[in-house]
Amino acid sequence: MLYLALMYCIISLACLFAGLLAYEFLSFFGIANNETPQKPLVFYAVTGLISITAIGQWTVLFCPLNIFSTLAVLTVLLLCCLALKKRLQRRLAPVLASLRDLSVISLGIAVILFLMILVLNAGPVIMDDTESYHIQNVKWIQEHGTVPGLANLHIRYGFNSSWFITIGLFSPAMTGINTYEVMNGLLSCWLCFYFIEKINPLFTGKPASFAINQYAGILVLLAMALFAWPMIRGNATTANYDFITTSCILLLLIETIYYSRFNSLPEWILWPFFLFTVRIINYPVLLLSVPLLWQWLKEKKWICITGYVSIGSIIMLPFLVRNVILSGYIFFPVTQIDLFAVDWKASKEVSQTLVNYIKYFNRVNNMYQPIEKTALYSFPSWIPLWYKYLFLYDKPIVTLSLAGYAFAIIKWKAIRQQLNKQAQWLVLILAIQLISWFFVAPDPRFAYGPLLGGIALFFVLIKPVAVTHLSKAVLKTTAITITAGCLVYITHKIVSNADYQNGVLPYPLPKPPVDLVTVDNISLAIPHKILNNQTARCYDTRLPCLYFVQPALRARGRSMADGFYLEKNIPHITTGDRY
Repeated sequence: MLYLALMYCIISLACLFAGLLAYEFLSFFGIANNETPQKPLVFYAVTGLISITAIGQWTVLFCPLNIFSTLAVLTVLLLCCLALKKRLQRRLAPVLASLRDLSVISLGIAVILFLMILVLNAGPVIMDDTESYHIQNVKWIQEHGTVPGLANLHIRYGFNSSWFITIGLFSPAMTGINTYEVMNGLLSCWLCFYFIEKINPLFTGKPASFAINQYAGILVLLAMALFAWPMIRGNATTANYDFITTSCILLLLIETIYYSRFNSLPEWILWPFFLFTVRIINYPVLLLSVPLLWQWLKEKKWICITGYVSIGSIIMLPFLVRNVILSGYIFFPVTQIDLFAVDWKASKEVSQTLVNYIKYFNRVNNMYQPIEKTALYSFPSWIPLWYKYLFLYDKPIVTLSLAGYAFAIIKWKAIRQQLNKQAQWLVLILAIQLISWFFVAPDPRFAYGPLLGGIALFFVLIKPVAVTHLSKAVLKTTAITITAGCLVYITHKIVSNADYQNGVLPYPLPKPPVDLVTVDNISLAIPHKILNNQTARCYDTRLPCLYFVQPALRARGRSMADGFYLEKNIPHITTGDRY
């Protein structure tokens, strides 16, 4: 845990100053305010993370993201901070002031929640995708950068998420030690800190700034995020790339609909571009900045438009280029858009098998029903089965969320009166994202942000209630009770399970035995099943590691860095456990 705590501090400081720099540079285009509007601390950290990741996305096209790449990025960051020292001090002042405003109780809540996250983050991996391909994707990034046709080794190695770039930059590899989840644990800490900042006025003795509705809504969202395993807790045990989307949407949602703040133009532009590169299923959030762009076009603000196009190009272009290099397709695993004739193109049949597997698996988990049987159900006959087999922690979130959106439709007139146009647009985009998610891959994990948005709407539509001594006491007691529950939970886990007793370094990764197969003088490792897992998993086995060898697989050169391709005159295997 000490290693993780140290990394949390280093990465948070780097992201904070990168965020301050980003806002300073964006002010040149008129996108960020030259003044110093009060922003939540986490906004600077997330914006800084996105900025550093954008640098990483360009870098990985040309070289691996090893320790030297990380040091180079941090050196450039330090030099920029020194060059703009006075400007950054001006932006940093309100950030430090907000930290000084935290009460002792708020700090106590933060310590307990951070401790819980640290313990989980230092424990074993609890996600088969992380064990099978997340870690491997990061290893390829750190050891070889961007390899042509990597999707031909294993189809999921073609999944190009900018979150893997983030992990590759900030998580120095230590063979056998699970350092790949540092960013996920830190992200859980950031979101918890944001919630704590929002409820802090309840503990300061100062008059509450907002109605009871906002505070109650924030506490409910925090409780939901703690209760549902894949969010704050489960996220800390994986290298998964879904929770960054949830976190960004929650931050924008709360600031927009609860606090009616729209002084955050950079976030409405920068964050959606980034979220698209995290997972292309997030494409609806790209619409968030459309009203801004339309307004700038009408007002002929060419500098702002130039900034918008520049930001989009800097963030998205390397992502799209890397997609093509890894798989041959610009929007992999979507193969219908086929623009480039490259020799390393992934098999359309295998890619379609993967798409179908994801779609039907997320309608009904195959632990309840075979994928082949689920595929036989047409719309809407699969919906009752989907709802029936949702995990217990997801059912209340899905139910309350859909009820919240239904209530918002009924009370749309009230929504238009209580929310500004930007907030209304945000609600509409979240609804569009939910509809898209429902038909593409309806696993709640992929859409916790929009789902929690439906719950948040309840507290907007309720008539505002002033904070009284009694209501304030109830809210404070609720917050302390939630925290006490987390303390009991993590204490029990430490005492009862030796896997979570990791005081210095994270829990070691399993080392499966492997069979070696040679293809064109390149030795491939195929792991055995271990630990009673249903399938074999590579963990951080040396590269290249895969689960079966396509008969058509060939190397493009003498080194694995030259990439892989599939011979066209040999049939491609489209069945297997690892789709």
